[in-house]
Amino acid sequence: TVSPNTANLIAGQTQQFTVSGTDADGNTITSLGTVAWSVTGGIGSINTSGLFTAGTPGTGTVVATVGLISDASGTINVDAGPLATLTVAPDTTTVTADQTVQFTVSGRDAGGNPVSNMGTITWSLTGSIGTINSSTGLFTANTAGTGTVTATSSVGGISDTSGTITVTAGALASLTVSPDTATLTADQTQAFTVTGKDADGNAVTNLGTITWSGGSGIGTINSGTGLFTANTVGTGTVTATSSVGGISDTSGTITVTAGALASLTVSPDTATLTADQTQAFTV
Repeated sequence: TVSPNTANLIAGQTQQFTVSGTDADGNTITSLGTVAWSVTGGIGSINTSGLFTAGTPGTGTVVATVGLISDASGTINVDAGPLATLTVAPDTTTVTADQTVQFTVSGRDAGGNPVSNMGTITWSLTGSIGTINSSTGLFTANTAGTGTVTATSSVGGISDTSGTITVTAGALASLTVSPDTATLTADQTQAFTVTGKDADGNAVTNLGTITWSGGSGIGTINSGTGLFTANTVGTGTVTATSSVGGISDTSGTITVTAGALASLTVSPDTATLTADQTQAFTV
């Protein structure tokens, strides 16, 4: 007879099993000879002296065999040990500034067995790349850069930190023409440029194809390069339009003044006078 008949252990614990024998009349036999011990259910291991070491959560039995005679215990139950490690998932990820990521965490005991009771998990974030819900682990990206996510258990302060979380700029949301205003003479040029940002204000490098327009009445602008050539006194604006969703921006007032003196015109050009007349000329 194997003793104890049943046992409840956590992974990593040990339990000494013993065996007793009787003859056909129920008399105790003090010398059983060599006892062979074994375990069913894959729940651990047992040595030649009957010392059982719980390993994997589950149920099984301990069997003692002497010759052709054997006895099996009742149910031996092995549960996972206390929480020893946490693992955050995903470990690394790359998202745009308008995306969210749901982080999760799993726990294991010292033997690597899954642990369901992880206590209360608190989530935190390093790096100014967004926000994370401290209870649910939902990360909302909003600023381009890199950072990490950490899950901390109320059980002994056990924690795990993710690898690098990379946030890139989101989709193009706005354009800004530069310079916003300018004052030129009619013989000057001005190179206009444009920058883009996503909905969270992060710089966007992929602006699509930019088409320049405007300047009507005060000059011309190269639709591909944004080079404006002033030629007529007055005011106007220039506009940059992206092929991405037709997003555009229009400058402030562009003022064109007269250029440098290039010629004079005397008026009247010709005149016929009598000897007693005068003529006022202007230029």
